[in-house]
Amino acid sequence: MVTLALTRNSTASQVIQELRSVSPTIVTPTLVPCAVAPAFQVLEALEADATGNQVLNTDAVASVPAILNAENPGVYAGLHGLTLEVSVNNGATQTFTFSDPTAANLSASQVKDQINAASPSGFAAYVLTKNSSTYLQLRSTGAGSGQLLKVLTGTANVSTKSTRG
Repeated sequence: MVTLALTRNSTASQVIQELRSVSPTIVTPTLVPCAVAPAFQVLEALEADATGNQVLNTDAVASVPAILNAENPGVYAGLHGLTLEVSVNNGATQTFTFSDPTAANLSASQVKDQINAASPSGFAAYVLTKNSSTYLQLRSTGAGSGQLLKVLTGTANVSTKSTRG
């Protein structure tokens, strides 16, 4: 308690301070914890069916594109005039002929650019970087279990040899 006493026509003032001990009041926060993460929804991979058996949770299945990665990293030598043949979902064969007239060899990025410049149908080419090496990657534009991406018998297959992504 603080008391301030003033007297009339006086320049003096008096301040009195009184100390007392008070028990603190403990307050429990009422905010609900909030976890922030880039996940849309986290689901268990397995769930129990009506009989109690563990089965695959169909809501937890991710729908992804078909992916093929080149087995060999770029730079790709001797591709001038060679062809890459690709089929998407057992559709028509799409043929891509590479151009390297100076025989300077083609990087994975240059091969990607040449494939994408030809407007492939149902897939696109990308560059995958792994341990400072770059690889050609083919990826279907559709996603799901029905997607199929095949490299057929083109003449460039030995240079760009593909593996499943």
